Amino acid sequence: MGTILDAFAKEDRVEVTFSDFYKLMKESTKAEIVMNVVNCNVPHKYIREMATGKSEAPGQIHGRDMDRVGLPLKPLMHD
Repeated sequence: MGTILDAFAKEDRVEVTFSDFYKLMKESTKAEIVMNVVNCNVPHKYIREMATGKSEAPGQIHGRDMDRVGLPLKPLMHD
């Protein structure tokens, strides 16, 4: 069983809408940036902040205060 790549010759042209082309280029750029970040050994905290656009305050995770080893200062209560 072949892959989708087998359906195209080396230089085939494919019709694509501008919106699909834009999405493809946008995701391609994100992937390239993430690979550059990984190759430069950027700490994972900064990668998450870049990907989500939200800053992670020191000592907090998901709005809960954490101690130095990453455990909640107060036990989590389940409703």
